[in-house]
Amino acid sequence: PLAIIGALAAFIGYGFVGRTAMLLHMAGMGWGINMAVVHFIAVIITVILSTYIVDMLATSFGSEKNLNKSAQLVVYSYTPSLIGAFLTIIPALSIIGSLFGLYGIYLWYLGLGPIKNTPEDKKAGYLIVSIIVLMVVFFVISAILSSIIIAIFGMGMYGGMGGLRNIG
Repeated sequence: PLAIIGALAAFIGYGFVGRTAMLLHMAGMGWGINMAVVHFIAVIITVILSTYIVDMLATSFGSEKNLNKSAQLVVYSYTPSLIGAFLTIIPALSIIGSLFGLYGIYLWYLGLGPIKNTPEDKKAGYLIVSIIVLMVVFFVISAILSSIIIAIFGMGMYGGMGGLRNIG
């Protein structure tokens, strides 16, 4: 449900409000659809892949290898970011919503001990390696999904996005 809320906020934010970045104004239904679909699918795929990656890394850090507990940890720690995605309803505030993820990192750290039985001396390493891997996974997934959505809807970078224009 939180993935849907973020997707709806992205659709409203980019479809009706828009955002100016690097002298380009991104607004219109094309941008709204692209951002909503990419957000929703990226969140679902990222949570699933994160669960498997965290579980695969578990034994390297003396943690319990248990897919259900890995899923609990991932969902537990992603919740603040998914709530922060609501701020995408005003695209200029989306960076603030992204900062909610910092609290998610803290929750991840707290959850490593009780959920994954990670030894105290290996928690920081497990957290850092997991975050690096998961950030790369998320950005790759988002880039691939954006390319697919743009190809499906026939929206080139400077045309068809329903409002991309140079303001410089």
